[in-house]
Amino acid sequence: MELHPKLQEIQERLDGTQPGPWRYYKEDRDHEGGSDFIMTGDGTKRGEDLEILGSTEGDMEFIGHAKQDIEFLLRIITELSL
Repeated sequence: MELHPKLQEIQERLDGTQPGPWRYYKEDRDHEGGSDFIMTGDGTKRGEDLEILGSTEGDMEFIGHAKQDIEFLLRIITELSL
């Protein structure tokens, strides 16, 4: 089944991202020292950490869940379209 063109664009952007899952690590909550960051990937599939200047805690929470949230939404949309 072919995806709607807009969904295909979203899938292509998702495919171009670093490995998941992504997790938000907040200084003094999840680790000591350094700064807030998004960890990408796990174990041997670790990607680069993402640090985003000027972001709010809400921005970081959103971005820290974005990869797996978008994967989930695309999967549900595809299943509902069958």
